[in-house]
Amino acid sequence: MKSNIRVSFCTDFSDTANAALEMILFNAWNFNIDIYIIHLLEDLSYKEAKQKLDDLRTDLKHRICGSREVNVRIFEKGHKLELITHLNESYYFLNVVGLDGQGQTDGQGSFLKLLYQYVKGGLLVVPKNHEVSIENKLMIALEYKNIERIHYLMKVRSFLYFTFSKLNILIRVSDEESLEAKEQTTEVIEDLFPGLECEILFQNPKDCTESMRRLFKEKKLNYTVVFKGDYFDNHFIDFMNKRTKCIQPKEMLIRVCTAKRIISAIKENQEGVIKMELREL
Repeated sequence: MKSNIRVSFCTDFSDTANAALEMILFNAWNFNIDIYIIHLLEDLSYKEAKQKLDDLRTDLKHRICGSREVNVRIFEKGHKLELITHLNESYYFLNVVGLDGQGQTDGQGSFLKLLYQYVKGGLLVVPKNHEVSIENKLMIALEYKNIERIHYLMKVRSFLYFTFSKLNILIRVSDEESLEAKEQTTEVIEDLFPGLECEILFQNPKDCTESMRRLFKEKKLNYTVVFKGDYFDNHFIDFMNKRTKCIQPKEMLIRVCTAKRIISAIKENQEGVIKMELREL
């Protein structure tokens, strides 16, 4: 029997948090997902928050069927670091949060900034205006020196195929990278995802920003995937810091954080690697 993946959902009951929840539910119908609702007390009392969370849990239990868990965890006001510690020690497959909270300030909100800085696991940032689609278009951006991390996507291989994903892989390369190295990289990626539509772009540093703009404009992307510590990770941190509240992207941002040993285990097809799997109906 396939085990469920555990997904945390951080909510402040804002419209953006609700949009993030709808994205989780859309995928929970088809995949083995347990939902862990996380709330940090701010304006509501503990009693008020618990009532809203209990109602939300009951609603979710009715909306998803099968052997999936829905759990609730409340953190006292000001206990942000305790919340971060919980996320890191619980090893959630993915931590989901809305791009904007109740305050909708310019740049990164303080809570999202804290998550981006300290959460060690995967992070999915969902804007309010995102579009849920059965057919997904992804931009996967990384530096050539980090190309081994592309194997992480094998953990969500079932999701990529089920949603007929179209992959646009942007690789930042230096002039020193040989044509042979690029050809070998292309072969590796195509072998990982046979049958999926996949466009691989090798771009030198000065052309990367323009390539991203073109992809966003022409491809109507659903997801952008970056890797923690990579050049593109820093690029999107900078974008979020400079973003005004009037700028509302539609693309969801997945920030992957994984250890080298996990990449090695995936490449060697070792048992015990947690993957996102389709439900058995």
